[in-house]
Amino acid sequence: MWLGYSYSGGGLECSATGPKPWTVLGSWTLSDFEKNNPNFKLGEDFGIAPLPMAKQHVVPNGGWALGISSKAQFPKEAWEFIKYVSSFVGIKKYVKETGDIPARSSVSMDLPEFNQYPKNIFFQQV
Repeated sequence: MWLGYSYSGGGLECSATGPKPWTVLGSWTLSDFEKNNPNFKLGEDFGIAPLPMAKQHVVPNGGWALGISSKAQFPKEAWEFIKYVSSFVGIKKYVKETGDIPARSSVSMDLPEFNQYPKNIFFQQV
């Protein structure tokens, strides 16, 4: 089955029309996709697969960065915040809230969903 898709304000929506054999989407789209397309079932109507590769994995990852301005009013507190959100505990809490791929492999290994299909595919690509 070929899936056509669109990304609207309400999330990812798909239909069985249009020649879209595959697309590159992030792990965060899974919940939107399943919520907005209850008739499409993972493993039956659509699936998750690793990106094609040659000799090495190269993934189109973006990212977020945290920093402290030289003009920050509370630089010590800002540093404590950054240390927390980049710690094992902070990243684990963030991942549980967002479903994003953890920045620490130790967090991925500690969360069962990243050790089973489909999220293990995203983790393997990092």
